[in-house]
Amino acid sequence: PCVGCGETLNVSYLDNDEGRAAMAATQQVLAVRVGPPEPSRPVIVGVGDSGECFLRMLENWLCHLRRLGIRDYVFFALDRAVFGWMRGRGEPVVSLAPRGEGAAAAQAIGVWATPSYTSATRRKVFAAAVVLALGYDLLVVDIDVALLRDPRPLLLARAEEWGLDMQFQLNFPAADLNTGFYHARSNERTLRLVGLWLEACRTGRRD
Repeated sequence: PCVGCGETLNVSYLDNDEGRAAMAATQQVLAVRVGPPEPSRPVIVGVGDSGECFLRMLENWLCHLRRLGIRDYVFFALDRAVFGWMRGRGEPVVSLAPRGEGAAAAQAIGVWATPSYTSATRRKVFAAAVVLALGYDLLVVDIDVALLRDPRPLLLARAEEWGLDMQFQLNFPAADLNTGFYHARSNERTLRLVGLWLEACRTGRRD
């Protein structure tokens, strides 16, 4: 079942130790930071690790959110170092650090096509699945994105006008979807799609 929205949604792909732990931790953070789900206020989701350049971008990401007065966000930490960094600053953070992670693995997250990079990509989709399964609509915003205005009113208006469940940025000029900035509503259709997406990340399929 969808924890926050009261609907019965198929999220069986989260019915495992990893999924249950992440949902419990995320629900606790969101209950304190955001409150109950509100379709008019998608939660902003960030994901990242502790590489030096990433921490600098994360500081900038947080600075722009604060400047806009945005408090309804959550960050998913891909290693223990960034989890401690965020937690020490009182920020809403959930750990997705893999067990037995070492410094070398954390460093390799930013290296294209390495096993650590592929794992980080999957955990980024996994974080979105967790938030959606808890009944929260979301806006994924990568930490290299600096928000000058809150984009959610525009995205919500477009979703309402066109009946959209998800809105993606493209990797222009290619027609590939960019996972660094997208809006998604919590419903059966998006959760089914995210489940297929996680399976594609696991198997390496791109179709």
